[in-house]
Amino acid sequence: MSRRAAVSLMVVVFLVLGLGEASASTSWPLRSNPVSSALGWFQAINAHDRGRLLYCVAPSARKQMAWAQPSRTWPKFKALDCSRISVGATRAHLRCTFKELGPLAVVGNRDSFWDLYLRRVKRAWLITGYGQG
Repeated sequence: MSRRAAVSLMVVVFLVLGLGEASASTSWPLRSNPVSSALGWFQAINAHDRGRLLYCVAPSARKQMAWAQPSRTWPKFKALDCSRISVGATRAHLRCTFKELGPLAVVGNRDSFWDLYLRRVKRAWLITGYGQG
């Protein structure tokens, strides 16, 4: 194998390995700050992925996620924007605005915002509750 071919092969291998690592690291939501945790939670809802949804939720709040069972009727959210109402060292309150999509029979009244409450546990921000107001 020529030197040029060997270098080209190495570049391709590094690119493939790098892309594999990038997709693996982005497959689970980041929880390093309250906004990234909230956005990851909404992405998991949009993907109908209960495991990823629960990854963003504190164990004490998992009962509130009982609706998140395998189903194609989960709502979806577009035009999502999460802003900080208050953020302290261990607690955060966000307001997330959105356009809620989904069958009216399932969604009921469409919401345009939810307040999310988060707690910092070690280096992760986890959702402890959500709702309006």
